[in-house]
Amino acid sequence: MAQYTRVQLADMIRQRADAEDDGNFVSDDELYVYINDGLADLYDLQLTSERGGVFSVNAERLTRIGKFAFQLPADFYKLKGVHYYYGSRYYPLQEIAYTDYPYWASRSSLHVTNGRYTIRYDQDLFIWELHVFPDNVTACNLAVMYVPRAPQLNTDTAEWDDISGWKDYVVASAAIKCLTKEESDTSALQVELQRYKHEIITQAGFIDAFSVDRIRPMTLRPSGYWYDD
Repeated sequence: MAQYTRVQLADMIRQRADAEDDGNFVSDDELYVYINDGLADLYDLQLTSERGGVFSVNAERLTRIGKFAFQLPADFYKLKGVHYYYGSRYYPLQEIAYTDYPYWASRSSLHVTNGRYTIRYDQDLFIWELHVFPDNVTACNLAVMYVPRAPQLNTDTAEWDDISGWKDYVVASAAIKCLTKEESDTSALQVELQRYKHEIITQAGFIDAFSVDRIRPMTLRPSGYWYDD
């Protein structure tokens, strides 16, 4: 694996687009936007694989902001699972459609071991909210696994850890945008980008080289919440 700053990636992109002496036709600030866009695209491609869950993290204790609502972390991107710890076991909560909110909010007899959840984005507060039923769920026993947003390089010293060796995808995608701006031919790079995309999608599912597909019995933790014993 290797670490790269946005300055290093920008140099690679200029070389790939043959734009090292373009008179700053494509500014550094533009390149940095292209780089972050490429990193986000790469991240999404990796998440489409069956092993996309390797990017998942466990949320810190959530803050209750309403009768049923908890605020999700600021870097929230995709939810992977919600569990409730009760009686020495983790119970998975089942997802519901947000349109079913009134029905489940009125289920006063619902037990935490058979809980439900839904998420929504608050466009006024600019936050993601997790709504959990019943209302006696406590934050200290609520376990949330989620995928954070894609890494972004917002300073010259920040580094991106290319753990999978697919920086060429980021470089090629940004180089295409540079060539498009100057109305140059991008066909060769487009072919390369498609090849990189195919390799990423097919290889991302084999991050664990020792893992095999198999049928296995369910355990007491049905959806496998990650936690520290």
